[in-house]
Amino acid sequence: NSTILPGVIPQGNEKLPGIKKAKGTFLLSGALSEEISMLSMVLNTFSKLPDCELHVTGSKGNEDLLQEYANMFSNIHWHGQLPFKDYLNLLHSVSFQLSTRDIRFPENQCNFPSKIIEALYHNRIIISTIQYPQLDGVKYFTVSSVEEDFRNDIKRIVSLSQTDLLSYANQGDLVSSMYSVEVWNTAMEKIENE
Repeated sequence: NSTILPGVIPQGNEKLPGIKKAKGTFLLSGALSEEISMLSMVLNTFSKLPDCELHVTGSKGNEDLLQEYANMFSNIHWHGQLPFKDYLNLLHSVSFQLSTRDIRFPENQCNFPSKIIEALYHNRIIISTIQYPQLDGVKYFTVSSVEEDFRNDIKRIVSLSQTDLLSYANQGDLVSSMYSVEVWNTAMEKIENE
């Protein structure tokens, strides 16, 4: 007997900040290797979108390239590896979380969207290069992983009305109900009783 759940939301009564007005502020975080984050494509895209602000934090990326872009473009900010509390403060300061996995790499063909679930729980708007069946029922933007199309997709998204954008935000309660510890406990009890 088995079941598959894509992630788990930690228990807690903490009220997480929502988004009242979506701004053109984006976060790319986590493993910053090319196959996991498409780092150079994202940096190049935002270098051509001066009205959008990109924050980058994480590890395993080309730090020289990150610093070069941060030095050349005032809308790109490289934060390095942050303590978790500082990461959460940064996450809560942006409207959009990017998940830019290159689907041509085998490690991205069957990954669970745990980083996306975390950002959804924190009420951020998700922009992903992969459509995840595990996230059925959750609203997020799926975009191209081809640079020019990706740039056009970002432009299109930030030009949407606040009403449209906010329909993709503040899904923390929904995600919590889908991936809570209680949901996992129920799934495990079901497996044990089958």
